[in-house]
Amino acid sequence: MDSDSPNPSSALTNTRFSDLNPSLSEPVLEALTQAGFEFCTPVQAATIPLLCSYKDVTVDAATGSGKTLAFVVPLVEILRRTKTPPKPHEVMGVIISPTRELSSQIYNVAQPFISTLPNFKSILLVGGGEVKADLKKIDEEGANLFVGTPGRLHDIMERVDGLDFRNLEILILDEADRLLDMGFQKQINSIITRLPKLRRTGLFSATQTEAVEELAKAGLRNPVRVEVRAETKRVNGHASSEQLAFSKTPSGLINEYMECEADRKSSQLVDFLIKNRSKKIIIYFMTCACVDYWGVVLPRLPVLKGFSLIPLHGQMKQIAREKALASFRALSSGILLCTDLAARGLDIPDVDCILQYDPPQNPDVFVHRVGRTARMGREGSAIVFLLPKEEAYVEFLRIKRVALAERECSDDAPDVVPQIRTAAKKDRDVMEKGLRAFVSYIRAYKEHHCSYIFRLKELEIGKSAMGYGLLQLPSMPEVKRHSLSTEGFTPVEDVNLEEIKFKDKSRQKQRNKNLQAKKEAKQQEPKSDKPNKSSKPAASIMRKKTAKQRRAAQTIEDDDELTREYRLLKKLKRGAIDESEFASLFWTWWVNCFSMEGALTLVTSGFRSSRLSRSLSYFKADVFAPFLTHKHSGPNLILCLRPISLVIRDKSRQKQRNKNLQAKKEAKQQEPKSDKPNKSSKPAASIMRKKTAKQRRAAQTIEDDDELTREYRLLKKLKRGAIDESEFARLTGTDELL
Repeated sequence: MDSDSPNPSSALTNTRFSDLNPSLSEPVLEALTQAGFEFCTPVQAATIPLLCSYKDVTVDAATGSGKTLAFVVPLVEILRRTKTPPKPHEVMGVIISPTRELSSQIYNVAQPFISTLPNFKSILLVGGGEVKADLKKIDEEGANLFVGTPGRLHDIMERVDGLDFRNLEILILDEADRLLDMGFQKQINSIITRLPKLRRTGLFSATQTEAVEELAKAGLRNPVRVEVRAETKRVNGHASSEQLAFSKTPSGLINEYMECEADRKSSQLVDFLIKNRSKKIIIYFMTCACVDYWGVVLPRLPVLKGFSLIPLHGQMKQIAREKALASFRALSSGILLCTDLAARGLDIPDVDCILQYDPPQNPDVFVHRVGRTARMGREGSAIVFLLPKEEAYVEFLRIKRVALAERECSDDAPDVVPQIRTAAKKDRDVMEKGLRAFVSYIRAYKEHHCSYIFRLKELEIGKSAMGYGLLQLPSMPEVKRHSLSTEGFTPVEDVNLEEIKFKDKSRQKQRNKNLQAKKEAKQQEPKSDKPNKSSKPAASIMRKKTAKQRRAAQTIEDDDELTREYRLLKKLKRGAIDESEFASLFWTWWVNCFSMEGALTLVTSGFRSSRLSRSLSYFKADVFAPFLTHKHSGPNLILCLRPISLVIRDKSRQKQRNKNLQAKKEAKQQEPKSDKPNKSSKPAASIMRKKTAKQRRAAQTIEDDDELTREYRLLKKLKRGAIDESEFARLTGTDELL
């Protein structure tokens, strides 16, 4: 987290490392002396004795207070006290931090002290590289101390079965709040469950959140809380009396805010860089795309020619990230453009100023950003750009013990928007990165934790787009959905975005190939695709279904037809429709009748029962002959078909049907005779009044089914001669129809 450097200032106490109790070992004191450390910082003086006395600690100290040595030194002392040297794969200590850069920094700070332990191996486990290389190194050389990020540590512990954690002495969680914010809760819990409970645990963070406190309750045993705050001087107006106040920011930090319109932010940024050319500056943006864009645009401005501008964000490859960080550390003056990746823990020497082009989404990160300067008692300054409607953020930070003073905008700042637009016209790379950066900024703005201050609906998107130097406003759903203001934006009319070329010839060549490929693919597409999709007849769709699917669909249709026909019959009986309407809807078919191979073919006219009309083609005409009555009407033959019991031609299906009928008959015979009278003894009217509409519909369906069964039984009696036609007509209520 924080590496330390000797600086006898107000940030140090009068306590020497050699005066601590319990006393430190000679090899550790020599390593401290060689590194130039003699006096302790407050957090070191309070934490090192506690951990060396085998107590768990939770440390809440301002950023830049020297927390790294506060856990590295006691870790080495505890490991030195082990009675026997550890075996190659016996893990004695684990240090977890949220980012690769922070883990690498801790590893490098700890190495001089780890080297004082005989036969002790440490390993750095972070993402960005091949996990196989880490596995091979552990297998061949062994490892007694793990330093790394939660994801890679968890992965290694899952893969390697030979690691022994039974004698682990100490676990350190650095930047604990950030570990939880980044979604590492699951991995951390998994790691902790693999470790023995009898261990020392140190939890370090610059901000204590509820999640951190919950983690402390779960992973620490009776921890001692160490809280160290910076003491700052605050002058109220022109009053001579000074008030001492505790702050979360370093004591030597001058913290300011600048209120300016969105279309002037880029000009104020460039003006600030010009006036502080000799200083070492870190500029924070909200997204990786913004870092990429400004990292390309700013070097192309003539006024910034010769400035050292280095981009750094989480989407860069690990090698590029390490190279960028090393390059900036080596500079005496330069500019680092970054995201919150570089907001925590990184100890970059001699940073003079922090400029926050965009306030952080999470307000807790504000303290960590400004903490990259004014470290270890040095002086530094920090500025945050705010829009006029975001001024409430100042009061919000004051409540969180972060005071901000107002800084006036520069009146002589050069207008760089035309220069940015000129760069976008000349190079498609600038134009595309500008659009991506702007879109990512709007979407990140929408996710602000302080949404009651940073309101998307109040964001002046037109002015923001001008500040980014866009040629035209992008088509975004956020803009259309929230009706954001586009006032203040002047699109460039004399340019076609599609005609802008890449300055890099190889990229433009590849783009031309892609455009040509798209053009050819479009030409090869058949023009009639959409009409073909909509013009497919229903029959072709049916042919694609399997036989089982067609039977299922047929069954559903048959059930619907059956229900409909019996409803018509009920309407006829209660007089809702007359006989002529019933005949046209159900009974009467206008047909041309002829025989083909002994089968009856019916051509319907006006009859809507597709179920019965389709079924007739599967049966012999003589099956229906006994149940057909007819009369002539001109050239047509009117056939009246009564409800009948049909025989299935498929013998296997008919056999199964007979079995089912027999089973139903036997089950009915076994029912107690007294059931039906009991059920029917209740008046139907009283039951109907008590039932809901849904229950009445269900009862109606059951009644229809019972009536269907009764009519088919009568039909069977007619067929075998048990009753005559007149009796059948009287019992079914169709005597008048016949």
